[in-house]
Amino acid sequence: MISEYVVRVELDRRGVSNDDVAHVHEHLGDWGARASENLAGYLEVTLTVPGNDLRQAVRTAMTLAAQLGLGEPIATHGASAALVRQRDGLMLMPALVSVPHAADVLGCTRQNVIYLIETGKLQATKVSRDYIILEVALTQLCRDKLSSAQRRVSRVGSRARDRLEPRGNEPVSREDRHLS
Repeated sequence: MISEYVVRVELDRRGVSNDDVAHVHEHLGDWGARASENLAGYLEVTLTVPGNDLRQAVRTAMTLAAQLGLGEPIATHGASAALVRQRDGLMLMPALVSVPHAADVLGCTRQNVIYLIETGKLQATKVSRDYIILEVALTQLCRDKLSSAQRRVSRVGSRARDRLEPRGNEPVSREDRHLS
């Protein structure tokens, strides 16, 4: 028995433009096509396709998406249309963080967090007059800062070791003479 399936196909194309979206709608409009940029920044095409089973529907959707000429499929997600309708509105929201919370986590001021956002060092979305930050982006920034600090400590530590090691013909300090 043929059923309807909703399949999302992620293509290896970043930086989705309005032309890309129009291209998808023009070529796959009969398939209920929707195109958008997903959280990872890739083009994601959602199609409603018929199939004897989910496997056949996913293959059909991948073939249609690949024929767009906008990139190769790199990931898929499929479910029956009935299940999608049932789950509609139950989509998981990614964990979000406010600017004051990010400032607490980073140990800095709210203004410093806004500066990081405006300079592109922290990914955020402006909503009205405030920003919302993906918790994943904040975690990544913390990891980057930690690894950068560890590299600096390592470099400082090696310079300190160099200063403490004896170097052949260097003059002996007063303390060293007193010990000998």
